[in-house]
Amino acid sequence: MNKNTNNLILPTADNIKRTPMYVGAKSEELFCWYHEPVSTNRLDAVVVICPSISLEYMNSYRTLRYTADYFAASGIPALRIDYLGTGSSAKDKNNRSVIDSKIYSINLAREVASKLSGCNNVILLGFRLGALFAALAAEKKYNESMIFWAGIFNGRKYVRELKALQMTASIDYIQSDKYEIDTAGTLFTTEQTDELSQLNLINRDINYRNILLLNRDDFNKDKKQISFWKKSITVNEINSINFSGIVCDAHETTVPFDTISELVEYTMHEVSHVSIKNDEFDEYTSEISIIEDEALIIEKFVQFGINKSNFGIISEPSKINHELPIIIISNSGANHQVGPNDLYLTIARKLSAIGFICLRFDVHGIGDSLIYGEEDHNVYPENSELQIKSCQSFLAEQYNSKKYILTGLCSGAYMSFNAAHKIDNNSIVESILINPLTYHWEPGMILSDSPVASYQAWSWYKQALFNRESWLKLISGKISYKNLLISLKNRLIDLYNSVRVNFINNSDESDINSLYSKLNTICYKNKVKLTFLFSDTDPGLDMLMLNAGKLVKKLIRTQLVSIITISNANHTFSRYAPRAEAVDKLIYHIRSNYLNLDTKK
Repeated sequence: MNKNTNNLILPTADNIKRTPMYVGAKSEELFCWYHEPVSTNRLDAVVVICPSISLEYMNSYRTLRYTADYFAASGIPALRIDYLGTGSSAKDKNNRSVIDSKIYSINLAREVASKLSGCNNVILLGFRLGALFAALAAEKKYNESMIFWAGIFNGRKYVRELKALQMTASIDYIQSDKYEIDTAGTLFTTEQTDELSQLNLINRDINYRNILLLNRDDFNKDKKQISFWKKSITVNEINSINFSGIVCDAHETTVPFDTISELVEYTMHEVSHVSIKNDEFDEYTSEISIIEDEALIIEKFVQFGINKSNFGIISEPSKINHELPIIIISNSGANHQVGPNDLYLTIARKLSAIGFICLRFDVHGIGDSLIYGEEDHNVYPENSELQIKSCQSFLAEQYNSKKYILTGLCSGAYMSFNAAHKIDNNSIVESILINPLTYHWEPGMILSDSPVASYQAWSWYKQALFNRESWLKLISGKISYKNLLISLKNRLIDLYNSVRVNFINNSDESDINSLYSKLNTICYKNKVKLTFLFSDTDPGLDMLMLNAGKLVKKLIRTQLVSIITISNANHTFSRYAPRAEAVDKLIYHIRSNYLNLDTKK
């Protein structure tokens, strides 16, 4: 939901226009969103927003989208980008280094932004590592101004942060031989780590007339570096309020509207108040070609639903088999359609490489499916099955499709489960649920209302049983005995309820919200197969078996339910090896059930 900030104009469908596009050379296109004022009375500047990478890219997506909206509503167009080889952009066919691909992307985006807006004054806004990339991109060209939002000045320090994060992982992963850094979706080889470590803006002149620093409110600023820059250029500073709220888990993020307000107002005062008329720009496309697993696939963005309020990206094979079901992938939490750690992107492209059409889409209020004036960031939207139906209607128009496979992680798993329960037109042949955390949701519920917390706590203590350090902490009193006793009590309650449900009144269909009732409806009445894909450390399998284990075992015997488990994986598969295993097993499952291929490994 847009928030009124001081005297800024609220972004609405009437005063800004948001346009998705692919730009750049064929097979090396960047995916971008261009936010522009509807009014022709614009300011003589355009902002290119350079995001960070990996987890910070995902979690800051919401804030940077709002930032672009508020710039546009105030008369300053803004361009958001996915770097080449990241997000929804094409792959880097020239295999540039990590740094060179980012610099190439930013320089391309700067040219495109200037042509789109008609402005020569291109302001680079870099968030975290994006600020370091933007500073390097500007070295060979003079720039009016740049905005460092919690910018990284020293690549070596950032690498140390990543390595420290890797060491704090709750699961003891086997270190990859290929990657030195493998954490939170970030993959760097030793060579790439060394390259990033050598980047340093300390005591380095940069090609700007002025810089705006948005300093973190939870971290001491680099006074020595700021003093060095002030010797030759104008440096202004703003304190970024609630920085931690921007980069925390996506479903918990808060947008710092006050900081955005200061940022936009500062920029408005720095640029000329003149009307800019831009020529028509047509150097962009709505689809791209990608080579995935040696197969040519096509990706294209689509907008559909009421007032085209849903956004998604379709991956399709070069030759379409209309007999195959289409895969629909729903948001995981508040992550946009790329999915946590690029999981959805990877699944969609690999499935398209073997012949399937896939749609990964944003539900209302998540990612880029926004309805101005309505609440955003609702990870369990009411009547989510209606948005699945909207996907089906759109895909039926485009491909004359009649059969669908639904999938998603976490809340996306719930939406796939809920749609299989409520849509009874025989269009859904299977729902593949990846680490679901609930099977029931009502309007007004909040995440803490879910019973998952007690299962998560028990899962943690169960893993701790086999950990020597945990026993030492218990003996020395460093583990809370109170929390342990609460967990034991909750476990006994869960076990009692399990016996009651599975062996006493499992035939009672009066409770339509019970897991037993829903499974019966989905598998027997609606004739939808269910596949569960669980991380072995996640509580989902425990929840399923305790609440409906007897029925689940029966459904497994009749091949209406199947269960896949992944070892040493966390909830979002943030490490490469278990994530790759999860993708491989999901692809193998779909291929062996829907393609007439020899699927023996």
